[in-house]
Parts: sequence; structure tokens; C-alpha cells
Amino acid sequence: MKKLIILMVLWISIPMNAITIQLNASNESCPFNGSITVSVSNQTTGTPITYELFLLPNTTTTVQTQQTNVFSALVAGNYRVKVTQVVNGVSNTATEDITIVGVYVPVNFSVTEVKVKCGMDGVLTVNVSAGVPVSYQIISGPVTTGIQTSNVFNNLPVGQYNIKVLDNCGQAFVQTFTLVNIIPSV
Repeated sequence: MKKLIILMVLWISIPMNAITIQLNASNESCPFNGSITVSVSNQTTGTPITYELFLLPNTTTTVQTQQTNVFSALVAGNYRVKVTQVVNGVSNTATEDITIVGVYVPVNFSVTEVKVKCGMDGVLTVNVSAGVPVSYQIISGPVTTGIQTSNVFNNLPVGQYNIKVLDNCGQAFVQTFTLVNIIPSV
């Protein structure tokens, strides 16, 4: 009987604190780079915490379940974070909603030309209307180039070219353009 009483006293003597959470979101500035950081307050010392993430409106199927406080590789959307601690078989849960905003703008571009007059004097210029380009390259055609920071390709012959633009997130965008001869006037 003494052992039972001692165990009950120990079990009752460990109080469970009501946890609270604070969320901080990093917006999706590149594909799949959004994140949510969870700060927990009033955690009972030494108790494990489980972090669950839901993509709203679904609140039954988790996107991620983990033991760490940072959810990463997230897309833009509305999320619910559920944090649970368990003390002596009794759980304590805190829930908050947060939004990750999608601010990524993919590259959109067009190509203009200076038509070929004599052999290899054509020019292609990449004109970016959206996104943040960092490099340009002709990846196939009569002439190919290495990666360059200039949006202008000189000394090109007639032909079909695939032009790749790489953005600040490492995303590649490719367009096909056909460079033609100037048609002489008669």
C-alpha cells in the first residue's frame, strides 16, 4: 500500500503547464521555400513536444508531423499548426493558424531579333517582363553558348534556337525562337 501511495503522490506532483504557441511565417519567395517557425511557451520541463501541420481547410490529414519546431519546404497557403505535449499520459494542445504568402514571380520573357544579313551577323535579345533573371544561355541551335549574364546573343546564323533564362531561385525557363534572313527589297 505504501508503494501505491508514493507513486500517486509522484504522479500528482508533476503539474502540466498549459502551453501556448507563437508562429512566424517566411513567405514563399521561391518555389517550395516557405517555412513556419513555432515558439512554445510554458512547456513542462523535460516533456517531448509533437508538432503537426495541416494545409487548410483540411484539418484531419497532416502535411508534416515532427519533433522539431520548424516546418520547411512549404508552398503558399493557409496552415494550421497543432502542438502537443504529453505528461503522464495526459495531453495538452495549442493550435494556431497562419498564412504563407506566395511572392515568387516566375520569369516571363520574349525574344527580339536583328535578322541575318550576311552569314553570321544575327542578334537575339531576351526581354524579360517579369521575374528576376540571373543568366541566359542558348542551349540548342546552330550555335550554342555558355551561361552568360548578358541578355544579348551576337554573331548568330539563321536557324532555330532554344534560349534558357535562369532566375534567382534556380528555375529555368526555355523558349524557342527562329532567326531568319533579311528579305532584300526588289
